[in-house]
Amino acid sequence: MTPEEFAEKQFKHREIANTLQLLNLDFLIDFVNEVSKAHFGNKFEKEIPLLGFDDAFTNHICRATALQHSEISETLEDARKADINWYNLLEEQADVFIRILDNVSVVLKHGKANGFLESDVKFSEIVLNKVKKNIERPPSHGGKRF
Repeated sequence: MTPEEFAEKQFKHREIANTLQLLNLDFLIDFVNEVSKAHFGNKFEKEIPLLGFDDAFTNHICRATALQHSEISETLEDARKADINWYNLLEEQADVFIRILDNVSVVLKHGKANGFLESDVKFSEIVLNKVKKNIERPPSHGGKRF
């Protein structure tokens, strides 16, 4: 790697870090969790006892992932229309984002409570590290066209 390439990657890393700080994903996760609690109550906490990865936890994750998938499918269907409503498309993307953050909140809470995750782990740091990994990878690193 040349010094110029290294400097460019460092700039990208700083730019990404600044963006994530502005977005503050950890705050958004807490916010979505609070909105979810206000809307649904403690329904999921009652369904998922803090005993480890038992069937209730697995069932919740599977259900939450299916809901994410359904929102992504709705986005795809909106994008396939001849006359795209761009606001609907963004609204569906927001639904995807909300579902993902809600699911992340549950994984973080139960992972920390049961010792599977360290108590100070932050999702924003996981995202930043993943973005850094992706920057380092060559395009189409899996050998597939798309």
